[in-house]
Amino acid sequence: TGQLPPHSSILAQGLPPEGPAVVYEKGDTVFSSAAFVLGDLVGDIATEVQAIHDPDWEQFPEIGELVKAATGEDNCIAVFACPSKATWAVGVAAGWKGREAAGKLAL
Repeated sequence: TGQLPPHSSILAQGLPPEGPAVVYEKGDTVFSSAAFVLGDLVGDIATEVQAIHDPDWEQFPEIGELVKAATGEDNCIAVFACPSKATWAVGVAAGWKGREAAGKLAL
């Protein structure tokens, strides 16, 4: 766990300095329910949630570094934000589908 540096674009959006991260685990059935759970919480995911896949840490290097510090590995990330709920989270996985599921579950 860690906090974002003051220059982070997440903070510039008025979101808090801390957000949860979930690492995708293939075969774990909880990930197949991620969209349903998030939809129950925020309503329309398409309009309420912004998802930015950043597998090479080009947009969010500070978040990539925090994930690396927590996991001990370089991992691909996706940042999910829900401004109306003033929250954000990170999905961690090598593949796009895994990052989507992990990010939705984390949010």
